[in-house]
Amino acid sequence: MDGVGSGPGVAPGPPSVSAPEVGQIPPFQEVSFILMLDHLSSMSDGPASGAALGPVATSNPCFYPIQARTPIVDTFQDLVEKDLMRINKANKAASDLTRQEQEALQSLQNNASSVSKKFSMSTQFKVYAYFSLNPAGFLQAMAMKFTVEEINNSTTLLPGQILGYKVYDTCLNSLAILHPTLLFLARNGTEDVEVMCNLTDYKTEVIAVIGPSSIEEATVPTKLFSAFLIPQISYAVTADEFSDKTTYPSFLRTVPSDIKQVSGMVALMAYFQWNWIAAVASDDDYGTQALQQFSSSAIDSGICLAYEGIIPLNISDSAISTVIESILDGIVQAEVNVVLVFSSLPQSIALFQEVIGRNMTQVWIGSASWVLSESVLSLTGIERVGTVIGFFPEAQIVPGFDGFLRNAISQLYPPHSATQSMWASEGYQNIDLNPDAISAILHPLTALLAQSVYTAVYAVAYALDTLLNCNSVMCNKQESKIYPWKLLEVVKNVTFSIFNTSFNFDRNGNPNVGYYIVTHSFTGMGFINIGSYNGELDLNISLINWGTKDNQMPRNGVRGNC
Repeated sequence: MDGVGSGPGVAPGPPSVSAPEVGQIPPFQEVSFILMLDHLSSMSDGPASGAALGPVATSNPCFYPIQARTPIVDTFQDLVEKDLMRINKANKAASDLTRQEQEALQSLQNNASSVSKKFSMSTQFKVYAYFSLNPAGFLQAMAMKFTVEEINNSTTLLPGQILGYKVYDTCLNSLAILHPTLLFLARNGTEDVEVMCNLTDYKTEVIAVIGPSSIEEATVPTKLFSAFLIPQISYAVTADEFSDKTTYPSFLRTVPSDIKQVSGMVALMAYFQWNWIAAVASDDDYGTQALQQFSSSAIDSGICLAYEGIIPLNISDSAISTVIESILDGIVQAEVNVVLVFSSLPQSIALFQEVIGRNMTQVWIGSASWVLSESVLSLTGIERVGTVIGFFPEAQIVPGFDGFLRNAISQLYPPHSATQSMWASEGYQNIDLNPDAISAILHPLTALLAQSVYTAVYAVAYALDTLLNCNSVMCNKQESKIYPWKLLEVVKNVTFSIFNTSFNFDRNGNPNVGYYIVTHSFTGMGFINIGSYNGELDLNISLINWGTKDNQMPRNGVRGNC
């Protein structure tokens, strides 16, 4: 790591940092994680019990809006029902459940029925991950570690203080995520979650949470974190429902919401006068909610959806292939030249595999979930599908992170090295780094996923710096307690510089971040930045390769009843 300009700072410049050393990382087997900022300790006085924050000016210092929150018992029951529905939807009978799934469900049901005034964590959730390593998730976990270590080595941000953290693998599973969620909510120093009418003086095990990455994972934990007003900053959840501060008062994010992406897509189509189009979405919250938002906005802008297709989840490869063939038939019959694809990554990959097999050429408008995915760009024949234009959250390569990541990988690979054996003895034996995974982790496109994590951790750090009344030399040591609800008020209003760009959240917890508009290019990094959208459309259409004679833009006027 070069360490030069690697941390964001307040004017006039970034904090000075020394290069973080790579150390231990937890086992990681899927795309998402939850980071828990669990304590703040003084470098001179030794570890503190939790993090220390000063009082917040308020007309009622005992006010804590816990009333009318979702009861924990109901939340547990909702979670069990949701996962049982998921299993049934996949046509999987209870007798077909794996032992681990049966234990996880039974453990959850037992705990859900035993909650009263106190929830004991003595019954452990037995959820195990046996998935292949996800390159993007591994990189994001390492980005979190890098950022915390960078902050801890800073001489100007939180001077004399140390952030602690833990990382938990969610396995993209709403059952697996519940166990760390309850640990986070436990009273500091215990494994008990106390349900009280007034939580003003209730000090949780954590002061902030970073993550997770999907709507399905986020819904239940976010309601619980909101009940305790623990600041939660997601680096990937984009669903607009989380902008509702009545339901999710403590949720924030470092990526723009889907409603901004949908607005940008509508503006793009209006600019090109594409008013006869098809739309394809995945059958999950991400796809269906965005499709509903687009349909409503498109009608208001005179754009006609000639065809809509939904790609299901949790079905066999042969079944999904049959569904996609039907969707592509519908697109052809609708005689559209432009197709919007607002779909999760696995469904997008399946879609374009069929498109390539059919030699279809269209203008494809892509969402951030897949448009710059290395998995899509590496599909054999993807260059023949036509023109791909998509939206991706504004992001930069985090300085110094590549060297940090390579150093970490060198300590984990080859798998039978002495270093790996040492890590295995510490409980890290489930990290399965193979050459293909390493190549994907180090891909320049994957590196763009680090900044949203980086920014989320820095948002918490700058808020703590403010609460602790830190100057360039030291923080206020007279403050003895940090309560998450106090930190939340500061996080919501924090403003800081990230790579010479000011960052802040709006009143709904959404960032002042827009989207790059990109097009696929099979040279360099695999894409060209052709514009941006952050409330206003900015385009350089001369950079687009339409793949037509004289590079003329395809026309797509209304051809039937809308």
